[in-house]
Amino acid sequence: MVLTPQQAKKHADAKVNIEALEAKIDTALTEAAAQGDVGATIDADIFPNQRALALIKERYGAVGWAVTYHSDQREGSYVAFTPRKRPRHDVPDWRETGAMYSQDDH
Repeated sequence: MVLTPQQAKKHADAKVNIEALEAKIDTALTEAAAQGDVGATIDADIFPNQRALALIKERYGAVGWAVTYHSDQREGSYVAFTPRKRPRHDVPDWRETGAMYSQDDH
């Protein structure tokens, strides 16, 4: 695909915006963890558009975060980042084997 100079700048700006969003999110998650929290909420206004939010959901979801958008008239819109328990694929489910242990035992 051949890019015009304007398209190249648009692609670069989009990448910088996502990286800037990730930096803000990572800071919020780190600060929350330092206070003993296991997740964080972030004001939805930092996301410039739905595409940016979708990319963030995809990227953070891939590394174990559940990312959910919430809208509240009183509190405003926010995005919650909570750890998602990922199933371990290398340990069979106890219902399949009949063993009485959970996946967390391994």
